[in-house]
Amino acid sequence: MPLRPFCGPTCVLTRTDAAQRATRAALASTSVLILFLAACATDPSRLVPESPSEAQIAALRARADRGDHTSQTALAVAILDARIPGPLEEAHRWLREASASGDMHAQVALARLLEAGDRLELDLDQAHTLYRRAAKSGSAEAAYRLGLMHESGRGVDAHNGDALRWYRQAAERGHVEARALAGMMFLQGRGSPVRPMRGYRWIRQAAEEGSTSAQNTLGVLYEHGAIGDPDPGEAVAWYRRAATSGGVLAQHNLGLAYMNGKGVEQDHAQAAHWFELAAAAGHAPSQNKLGALLASGLGVAQDYDEAFQWFERAASQGSAAAQFNLGWFYETGRGVVPDLGQARHWYELSAAQGDGKARRALEALSRGS
Repeated sequence: MPLRPFCGPTCVLTRTDAAQRATRAALASTSVLILFLAACATDPSRLVPESPSEAQIAALRARADRGDHTSQTALAVAILDARIPGPLEEAHRWLREASASGDMHAQVALARLLEAGDRLELDLDQAHTLYRRAAKSGSAEAAYRLGLMHESGRGVDAHNGDALRWYRQAAERGHVEARALAGMMFLQGRGSPVRPMRGYRWIRQAAEEGSTSAQNTLGVLYEHGAIGDPDPGEAVAWYRRAATSGGVLAQHNLGLAYMNGKGVEQDHAQAAHWFELAAAAGHAPSQNKLGALLASGLGVAQDYDEAFQWFERAASQGSAAAQFNLGWFYETGRGVVPDLGQARHWYELSAAQGDGKARRALEALSRGS
């Protein structure tokens, strides 16, 4: 079945500026240990048990003092991860020493700290330099991070060609998420001519290797017919696979499938379940959908108070739909004391984003005043 060129910059899969900011924030707050282990060819956590004894810690420190770079890096990461007591300055010192000696794992861990800017002063230039050094030494994680920086323009000029080059390098070294992102760039023709078959193959491989983002993307491709005729059932299968592994976007999409009866029998209770999981993770569209189900009593007991809370959370993140719903709740006194001033405020925010219902609600308020 022939593949169709995938959609352009307004496609549901395109990473918006807001999504990129959220992604960067999540990456910056993720455990340094987890990120470091993902970069390592050999798992250094074997050097540091979950609850190391004093003798084990002393032995590790002794090896680090003798200049063993693997021990220096493992010790630093264990301190940062609070498995070994010690000041942050000690962890930074060990990482800098191992990094200066060319240890690519230390370079990646130190670059992550410099990129996050929470435990060390933000220094994107130095982070980029360290990633390049580590990538040159063969680090797939460093190549992936360079791809992220070049795609988003964080610390460097945004350049799709450079981003794709780094993603491909990371993917060729086995990095699953890099493979998924490169596949999307092939599909959308960013950094490369549109190559739908190659993009599909890369995304499919990443999905089969366990990437929840790739699994969700594959679901969207099947749902919207970007890889042949639409196949809602296959889309739901991939959404479910990602959603059960914690993929927030997939949880939302699975909720939509249940709400609309697309690819699965309509079930508002199941829709509410999946929306609630994504909403709890901070996903504004899911928060709004959950609020709507609570307001209508579909699949859940009707609860205006709880609906108001979810609308408020989503509206505060900029969801135009939630801003309209929150304005309507203030206007009608559902879940809150009626307040036409607040209603107007939220309608105006929603209307500024192009919501037609909000514009009409503002006109009605004006006629009634």
